[in-house]
Amino acid sequence: MKHVGIAYAFHDEKLAMPPVIWPQRCPCCGIDQVDAQYNLKHKARATQSRQGTSTVSTYYELDWDVPYCSACVSHAKPIDGLAAVIGFFGLILIIVFALAVSDDFLPMVGAVAGAVVLGLVAYQVVLRAVIHPRMTDDCVWHSYALFARSDYQKVYFHFRNNDYGAWFAAINDVPLEDGEWKPAE
Repeated sequence: MKHVGIAYAFHDEKLAMPPVIWPQRCPCCGIDQVDAQYNLKHKARATQSRQGTSTVSTYYELDWDVPYCSACVSHAKPIDGLAAVIGFFGLILIIVFALAVSDDFLPMVGAVAGAVVLGLVAYQVVLRAVIHPRMTDDCVWHSYALFARSDYQKVYFHFRNNDYGAWFAAINDVPLEDGEWKPAE
């Protein structure tokens, strides 16, 4: 997966970062007919301090409106809530099983493991039955095809579509990096 790092700094408790320019292409399928947007949100690490034996971090909220095509938004958007819905029903299932077999530890472990497996299977079934049919042959990911991470120096944008990563790097005049992302120390 390709990624790009854009440096930021804090001055007077405000984040200073060059403006991010998004290619007018869909980050998922790569077409140049963008007619929708995805609001990419990220919390950049601002400060970290130690208070006794604990570490306290503060964050600065960032967001960008990323151009997307409506076809890819239609298959990516439902994923946002899908994991939460499956997790909720999995939790309900765990609670019901725990109440039913509260006398013995082993059935409870089995119930928890079963709920996790059932949740994963349900997620895959929904992906194949609902999400994948909405995707085009050029789509690179079933959810949104980019995400952001940060360390104390840069915000890193990660791209599942390598061509889009190259376009992004060229427009923003930053190097495109390959390999696993590791935060700066």
